[in-house]
Formats: sequence, C-alpha cells, structure tokens
Amino acid sequence: MPKSKRERIVALSRATKRTKQQKGEIIQSIRDCVDMHTSCYVISFSNRRNVSFQPVRDHWRSSRFFCGKNKLMQIALGRSKENEHRENLQLISENLVHDNVLFVTSCGAEEVLKYFEELSTPDFARTGSAATEDFDLKEGVLEGMEFSMEPRLKALSLPVRLNNRKIELLGNISVCKVGQTLTAEQSSILKLFNRKTSVFSGKVLCYWENGKFTDLSTKNGVHPLDCTE
Repeated sequence: MPKSKRERIVALSRATKRTKQQKGEIIQSIRDCVDMHTSCYVISFSNRRNVSFQPVRDHWRSSRFFCGKNKLMQIALGRSKENEHRENLQLISENLVHDNVLFVTSCGAEEVLKYFEELSTPDFARTGSAATEDFDLKEGVLEGMEFSMEPRLKALSLPVRLNNRKIELLGNISVCKVGQTLTAEQSSILKLFNRKTSVFSGKVLCYWENGKFTDLSTKNGVHPLDCTE
C-alpha cells in the first residue's frame, strides 16, 4: 500500500551536531582560557550533579570548568609533544577521559588542592549506584509525611493507606541493603524520606602549572586512565 503524502514522521527530540565552526570556537575558547591563566587541573568528581556542582562553580568564579568535551579539550591542549598548545599540556590531555573535568585557574596549587581535598557534600543516591547503608521503614504512621503523598508512595510499591489524614505503612519494609544496586523506586524512596546516602566529592588527579606537570593519581594508587568515577 503506498504511503500517504500527508503522513509524516516527526522526531520528538533532536540532537543537533556541532558544526566544524562551532567545534573550532570551543577549541579556541579553551586555548584562550589556558593562555589567560597559569594552571590546569584534571579533576574526577563522584556523584556530580548540576545542583551540587553549582556551588563549586560559584566558589571559583574567576576560574573556568570544562566538562563533557573530552575530544575537543584534548585537541585544544594537544595530544602529542608535537602539537601541544603549551609545554607538557599533552600530559593533561591524556588524563581527560571518562567524566574527568578540566579546571583552568590562576589560583595557587595549595589553595586548589586543599579545597578539593575537603570537598564533601551529602547528596541523594542515583539510580544504579550502590547503597551505602541499610534503610528500613517500620509499620505504622509515617510521621512528617503529608497525606497527599499517599498516591506517590503507592506508585513506589509501598503498602500504605490513609487513616485520619495520616499515612500508615502496612508492614515493615526493607528499602535497601548495603552494596545493593539501587533501582529507580529505591532511589526515589530514599529521596522522599530525605536520606542522603551519597557524597559529592572531587579528587585532583594531576595538574599543570607554568609548564610543569605534576601527577597525583598514582600517589593514590589510581592510574589516570583507569579512573571511572
């Protein structure tokens, strides 16, 4: 049967590819930023989300973070001794793998290293992450839970009912155990009960300062190319 001329397939979402010009502009902006500052750092973040990462950006307003453009960052810095933008920057480029972030700044190494060593912010666990603690719910009234949340709790497979405008749990429930991979339901329940079981943190793997490269990753027993955090 021939297709109707009126029949059209409409994409609900479109991912537009960057043009060659746009890629070139990104590469140049990275190089310009490096030229404006004195040092570059490669940082591996754990449990990074926009909401938790924003305070870090705010703290380093005079500096710049580059995320999620590994290939372009590598091209900008140089992938070999022959094409590196500045001396030894290709060593930084080698570490820009996985979700590692490039941080460009003029602040001193002591200040930067101290900040990220102390960075530790409790956060809600994501789906697919490992539970870091046991979490159980006991039978009875769920104190502090608005009665309007009953449909939401039922949708999360929790056996609940309304009694005098209070939500009652109809049995003891084990939400998760340590080491268990969290499902979408489990992570949603933890969030509803305000259980922040993950920690947002950052680890400096290496840095470049005025042409000198320092590798910190191997000192922690982690090779930069093996880092998947």
